[in-house]
Amino acid sequence: MKQRTTRRISHSSPFMLNDFSDVTDIMFYAPFEVLTNEQLKSVGIWPSAVPDIFRPLTFNRYGVSFTGIGMLNENGGYEFWNPSFDHPVSLVKSGLSFIPSKVLPKSNVCIVFSNILDYLCFRTLLADKALPEAWQLPYEEYSDTFILNAFSNFLSLQKAVEKYHTIHTFFPVADYGKVMNMTLSGVNPRNEDKLHDWSGLFSPIATSLHDFVRTYRRNVVDKGETN
Repeated sequence: MKQRTTRRISHSSPFMLNDFSDVTDIMFYAPFEVLTNEQLKSVGIWPSAVPDIFRPLTFNRYGVSFTGIGMLNENGGYEFWNPSFDHPVSLVKSGLSFIPSKVLPKSNVCIVFSNILDYLCFRTLLADKALPEAWQLPYEEYSDTFILNAFSNFLSLQKAVEKYHTIHTFFPVADYGKVMNMTLSGVNPRNEDKLHDWSGLFSPIATSLHDFVRTYRRNVVDKGETN
């Protein structure tokens, strides 16, 4: 595949994503290998942990071509990431991303992530045979999954998770993460044990699940790893 020109895009916040709403010329590719295994591993993601709901795509903006992976959101836009982006961005229109349980037609448990990069890192942890047993992460196949993608989608998220008995959150260690956890913990006061905040898993050494997995895999797992 022809090499494309890229430049690094930096965002001061993972939720400053609305500046790509004018993108219209999105193109899709059949082969998944638009991102090399090395590029995925550089941010802590196993290529085998990327599910089929992600599609390889590219778009041009201001004469610059961006190639990466993305998934459809509930508003018909795409949540997109490539290695030149500090955080994923929303193309065309932002919205929640929903992934239903693979096993249960109606799950009472949901898992919530702030963006698709954190979600892919979570899947990498689940597939990691070197993962400490004490972590006991929630089972994705028995849970519904929501990805927030932008602050503007929080009211939609709040309404969507009302029906669940248990909510597992993997929000960043920041004030906005704490506020979102506090808000979601009160959506159904009858369930005192409703919300499980997993930020304690990574807060000693990182500010987000993505940062934690990247550090953990570089320092602990990647030697001799072939996934």
